Amino acid sequence: TTEFLREITENFYSQDFSSPTQKALLSSLIAYLNYRTNWDMDWLKNAPKKLPFYYALEAVFAKESKDKKLMVQSFGNLK
Repeated sequence: TTEFLREITENFYSQDFSSPTQKALLSSLIAYLNYRTNWDMDWLKNAPKKLPFYYALEAVFAKESKDKKLMVQSFGNLK
C-alpha cells in the first residue's frame, strides 16, 4: 500500500490539469490518502461549481482536523 500511495503521489505532480479546482481537489485527496493532517480545503470557496462530493470531502477534512463547526456546515451543504 505504501508503494502504491508513493506512486500515485509522484504521478500526481507530473500531471497537467485542466482546471485549478480539479488540481486542488486531487491534491486534497492525495493529502488525505497520505495521512497528512495539514491538507487544504480553501479551494472549495472558489470552485465555480460546488459538487456534493466536495462537501463530503470537506466533512472528512473537518473530522480529521476536529473542527466541529466546519463538519456541521459541510454536512449542511450536502442537503
